[in-house]
Amino acid sequence: MVEEISMDELKFIHASDIHLGSVLHTGTTHKGDIGEIVKKATYKAFSRICNHAIEFEVDFVVLSGDIFDRESKSVVAMKHFIGECKRLNEKGIPVYLIAGNHDPLREQVNIMDLPPDVFIFSGDEVEKEDFISDDGRILARLIGQSYKSRALSEKIHLQYNSGEKSGVWNIGLLHTQLEPGNKNYIPCSLQELNEINNIHYWALGHIHQCKILQQGLPTIAYPGIPQGRDFGEQGPGGCLLVNLVPEKSPAVKFVPVSPVIWKRIEVKIGEGNTGKENENPRNITELQELLYKKARDLVNDIQLKPQGLDIPAVKTENVVEGLVIQWVITGRSHIHNLLQEQDDEEIEEVLIEGLKSFHESRPFLWTDSIIIRTGKPLPDMNIMKKHNPVFQEIENISFDILGKEELQKELLEELGQVWELAEDHENINETKIQLDKETMKTIIDQARHLVIEKILERGGWGED
Repeated sequence: MVEEISMDELKFIHASDIHLGSVLHTGTTHKGDIGEIVKKATYKAFSRICNHAIEFEVDFVVLSGDIFDRESKSVVAMKHFIGECKRLNEKGIPVYLIAGNHDPLREQVNIMDLPPDVFIFSGDEVEKEDFISDDGRILARLIGQSYKSRALSEKIHLQYNSGEKSGVWNIGLLHTQLEPGNKNYIPCSLQELNEINNIHYWALGHIHQCKILQQGLPTIAYPGIPQGRDFGEQGPGGCLLVNLVPEKSPAVKFVPVSPVIWKRIEVKIGEGNTGKENENPRNITELQELLYKKARDLVNDIQLKPQGLDIPAVKTENVVEGLVIQWVITGRSHIHNLLQEQDDEEIEEVLIEGLKSFHESRPFLWTDSIIIRTGKPLPDMNIMKKHNPVFQEIENISFDILGKEELQKELLEELGQVWELAEDHENINETKIQLDKETMKTIIDQARHLVIEKILERGGWGED
C-alpha cells in the first residue's frame, strides 16, 4: 500500500550480488588476453556499474548484498570497491548498501577505510538513512538491515516502517530468496512486501537472475548478478536504472555490464529441420561446419538483454568481451550411429578443434564442452499414435511428470541418491548432481525416446 503524493524526481542504480573476488569457473587456465578478461571480469562489471552511475548522473547507488564473494574480503577486492566508491563520491553520488549472506558484517573491522559517502546498514537492527537535497529537504528514505552471519532467519522486512507519510520516496533494501519457507535468507513472500505501507521500491538481492517481480507501486525487483560465473548464471548480467517520477510508477531499465556471457546452446539436427541450411549433417565434417556457422552467428549478434525480461534495456556499445559456450547437440539423425561408434572425448576434441579460431576473435568465443544427446531417427509421432494408443499414453505420462511436482519427487526417488532437486543455489550439495528443470526435461525426453525405440524394435506398430 502506497500513498501517491507529489515528490521530487529521483534517479538511482540498483545492483546486487557483485561477488567481488570470485572467479569464473571455466574449467581451464586461460593465458594471454582471454586470461586477463576472465580474471578481471567481476571487477570490470562493478566498474561499469559505477561508470553508468556517473554517465546517467544518478542521485545515488543502492547495493542489495553480496558485494563481496566471501566474508574475509581480500585486499584486492576491497581496494577495488573503495576505489570505485571514491569515484562516485567525487561526483556527489553516495552509496547505500546492505551486507548479504556471502559478506556478513559480524564483528570484523574493515581492512581499509571506506569513503565518507558509503553507508552500510547495521546487522543488529533495521536502520533508516535519508537522502537529503542540497537545500536540506529529505527526498528519499532508504531502509535496510545487513546480515550479521551466513543466515538471517528473522522476518526483518516486517519492521521496514518508513516513518514518513508524504513527500518522500521510500526504498527498502532486502537480501532474500523470497520464499516464506526458507529459514536461511529472510523468510518472506511477495504478498508480505505488498502489505508493508508506503514502500515505493523494493531493492532485492540474492537471486542471480534479473527479475521484475512487480511493476507499479511498489515496484519489486532483483537486478541479478552483474557477471555470471558458470552455466548456472547464463546470459547478460547487469544492474537496474530506476527513475522515480512523481505520481507515476517507477520506470526501470536494464543496464548490461557483463564482460563475459555464459550460454548453453542447443543445436538440433535431423531430418525434421528441413529448410534450415546444413542442419542435417551427414558426417563429422558437416557437423563441424554447422557448429562453426552457429558460433559465427553468436559472435556477430550478441544479445544484451536477459531472455524473457519484460523491461527496456539501456542502449550501450557492445560491452561483451567474450562468450563461454556449452554446445548441446540433440535431435534424431542418421549421424547418430556414426557418433555412437566413436569415443565421446575424441568426438568432442575434434569438434572443439574446429572452433578454436574463435579464441582469437573479439569478442572471443570459448567452447567449454560439447554434449551429444542425439538419437536414432523415429517415424512421425502423430502417425505412431494413430497406429498404437500406447504411444499417446507414453506422451501423456511425460507431460504429467513435467507438470506435477509430486511426480517429479517420485522420479527423483527412483533415480537414486546421486540426484538432488536444485532449490537453494547457495547451499548446493557438491556430492550430488543438481536436478534443475532443464535437466529434468532432458531425462524425461530421453526416457520417452528410449521406450519408443524399444517398442519399435519389437515391432510395436500394431494395436496389440
